[in-house]
Amino acid sequence: MTDASHELRTPVSVVRTTAQVTLGRDDRPKAEYREALTTLADQAQRLSRMVDDMLTLAVADAGGRPLQNGEFYLDELLDECARSARTLGPPDQVAVNATWPDEIPFSGDEELLRQMLLNLLSNAICHSTSTDSTSRVELVAETIGDNVRIVIDDTGPGIAASDRERVFERFVRIDGVGFRAGGGLGLPMARWVAEAHGGSVTAGAASSGGGRFIVVLPTPDAHRG
Repeated sequence: MTDASHELRTPVSVVRTTAQVTLGRDDRPKAEYREALTTLADQAQRLSRMVDDMLTLAVADAGGRPLQNGEFYLDELLDECARSARTLGPPDQVAVNATWPDEIPFSGDEELLRQMLLNLLSNAICHSTSTDSTSRVELVAETIGDNVRIVIDDTGPGIAASDRERVFERFVRIDGVGFRAGGGLGLPMARWVAEAHGGSVTAGAASSGGGRFIVVLPTPDAHRG
């Protein structure tokens, strides 16, 4: 609760201060109002993601979140998540590229997998954003044997080998690169979702030197086997 309170306090403080400063004068230029609303929207999005992750993990810890399995095409979910992710960062600063086979039939909890993918993509975008217009996030999926392998690379500073397990701890803080994962819950939640589906999420290094997250999920045929 102490960790959660600390994480929630920062965006709440930003929202309150931004609103108070903006309302401190009766009239401001249109650009200042737009800048204030952009700040409020960004912090509201961060708060919403944190609350969603907290609720998911709390229910999972209590054993009250059984998987709602259904049949769907994972490639369609990946496409949806990639399109959503493109709205999370400045389009002139971060490009989100995505490639996978035409169809990936899958069986699982589509809503949880959506939350997992969006958290991983949001994390990658957050740590790729810079003034360099070449910053990018790569999302690649392929079926290998009885598994679907999803790789998300970014062009950020990367994660030290000694920290690649620590980033999956709740409310983790890693000095040096300002590494944060959606309030410290996005990556733990992503790992829980993958493991609940019989899979895994691991951290590594991209060929660019940036961060890499690898999701491995068993296919429906593997489940039946």
